Amino acid sequence: MANTSFEIFSWTDEDFITAPKLNAMMSNEQWLRDNMVMGNYTGFKKNKKDGIKIMGGIVQIQKSTTAQRAKQVNFNSFFNPLCKPIVTVTAISSHQRRIMLTVDGIGKPFPDGRGFTVHAFKEGDKPAQRKITRDFYVSWIALGW
Repeated sequence: MANTSFEIFSWTDEDFITAPKLNAMMSNEQWLRDNMVMGNYTGFKKNKKDGIKIMGGIVQIQKSTTAQRAKQVNFNSFFNPLCKPIVTVTAISSHQRRIMLTVDGIGKPFPDGRGFTVHAFKEGDKPAQRKITRDFYVSWIALGW
């Protein structure tokens, strides 16, 4: 039985069990199964298939007279504090080229439940080319539990 929406209903004291409410429960369960995030977290001696969470976003790296900038990203308690999310990043820019991005944790080598720091480095053959001359964006996706 395919259901395209989640039906909200409630039980009250001394409510009778009815076929429509049981059908709604079954339909909601199927909807949850069809729409849940499926994934597999494998890292840091942990292999987890249940309770996977995905979070993503975009941060702005502002121009600078130097070759590097850093920006902190907070997860705001989205992931378990014990989780070390797997984070990927990429630059979004129509003007900046030769950008390297690295990720580390907040005061630690790896991202954790608090968040991460993205570091942007601008490469160039000449010193004048090693400056972040325009703002650009970094998109990121984190997989954890």
